[in-house]
Amino acid sequence: MLKSGMKRFISKTVRREFLPLGRLIVLESGLLFGGLRAGAEAPAPEAAGREATITSDQLELVQNGAESIFTGHVVLTRTPYVLNADRMARVQATGVVEAQGHIVGTWVQSTGEKTVAVGERARYAPQQQTVELWEGARLTHWESLKDADPLVVTAGRFIAHLDAQILDAQKDVVIRRGTSYVSHSDQAKYEQPAGVLHLWGSRPIAVEFADAQGSGHFISERGLLYLSPRKVRLIDDVTGQIIPAPR
Repeated sequence: MLKSGMKRFISKTVRREFLPLGRLIVLESGLLFGGLRAGAEAPAPEAAGREATITSDQLELVQNGAESIFTGHVVLTRTPYVLNADRMARVQATGVVEAQGHIVGTWVQSTGEKTVAVGERARYAPQQQTVELWEGARLTHWESLKDADPLVVTAGRFIAHLDAQILDAQKDVVIRRGTSYVSHSDQAKYEQPAGVLHLWGSRPIAVEFADAQGSGHFISERGLLYLSPRKVRLIDDVTGQIIPAPR
């Protein structure tokens, strides 16, 4: 039975249940619709230990829960990943979640590594254990809690493979670390366990760096960017120049 203040709307052609719930009310309501806890915890049909939950201010159920639409301070949590958005829509049959608007994804590791990704569109696919981010997608990565010079990456699309701890960046990938490093490539892949970024594409990659000793400009077919210790390795058809700093 719905609590006082909650409303239910049923159209002639499509059955909808619209719950204008405040966050505190949601957490206390305990109402279940098609296996979903209204607005408070909406678990995806995943294996044990991989469950994702969604919280929101408002929840709309379509076709008896075949589709769930979350709006207002929407948060999807699948530890250690958290995804915030203005709106999320989840399909019950597949568990796929489509997110829109002011998306902020956070990935924190026990080692102190932290990654924050922002964009306007995202998709979470529980069966594939992937999260995709696109439209104004940007990622910032701190290697530790003391990292004052994070790596900033922009790309047409990011795809995080959660179980493998691998992040793919596709189309016009630009990687920067302050004023000391910038690279341009078609594709990039970050392997978190190894702490290395692979750069490649249909055209040569371009790498520029600068420090107190001078600057360098290089192109090559492939590149490896190691995060700790910080170093760059260029592979195949490497050309470029080093310009010493004025003395």
